[in-house]
Order: sequence, then C-alpha cells, then structure tokens
Amino acid sequence: MSKIVFVVFAVALVALATGFAVSSGRKPTGELPDLTGTWASWRSSFRITNASGHYEIDVTSPDGFLGGRYSGVARAAALEVAGPISALCGEIRYVKDSDKLEFCGEEFERTAQREKSAAPLGSSTGAEMRDRRS
Repeated sequence: MSKIVFVVFAVALVALATGFAVSSGRKPTGELPDLTGTWASWRSSFRITNASGHYEIDVTSPDGFLGGRYSGVARAAALEVAGPISALCGEIRYVKDSDKLEFCGEEFERTAQREKSAAPLGSSTGAEMRDRRS
C-alpha cells in the first residue's frame, strides 16, 4: 500500500511541476521591442496592439491567405499566435538586425520605415516627389 501512495505522490509532483513549467513559459517576456503599430509586406498588412503583454494582430490580406484576427504572447524573439492559420504558422518572428517581422514566409516592415526608405534622399516623403513631377 505504501508503494502505491509513493507512486501516486510522485506522479502528482511531476504533473504539478509540468503544469508550473508550462504556465510560466506562457507569460509574456520583455525581450521584444514595441511591436505596436502598422506593418506591411508586399501583399499583406498587420495592425498590432498590445494590452498588458497580450497582443492582438489584425491581418489584412487581399488574397485571404493570412487574413484574420490573431492573438499572441511574446516568447523570446517571437509572438506565439493563435488564429486562422496558426496551425501552419504559429509564430511571428522579430528580426532584430532588420527591424522586421516574419510570418508564414512573408517579411513585414513598419509602414513609417517603409515610407522613409521609399523616399529619395533630400525628400521627406514619396508624395512630395510625385507633387514635384506633376
């Protein structure tokens, strides 16, 4: 009888330790920069909001592949997401060197940065160049 009690106690301790490890692993980490705002790739765009470490990501995709609403939790250099295609692509990775996001084969950059990089030197926006040409 004492062996059965010991085994049940040991199994309960292992289950408790596993549950604690899983729950602590799902807490948001502070390793990501502020990702809130609008991000865009060549065919899709994100609108990311953050409330107490829980991210909401609205994806607009004209072909409908990535489109939808996702929720995520920060983990190291990625957001672990749940949403329409999270079974295929379960994370949005942050690439520190380029300050870009990668999701399901697409690379996203902040839209303000995209406008700056598209503007010619000496011009603050691409719209100013279009106005000058008219």
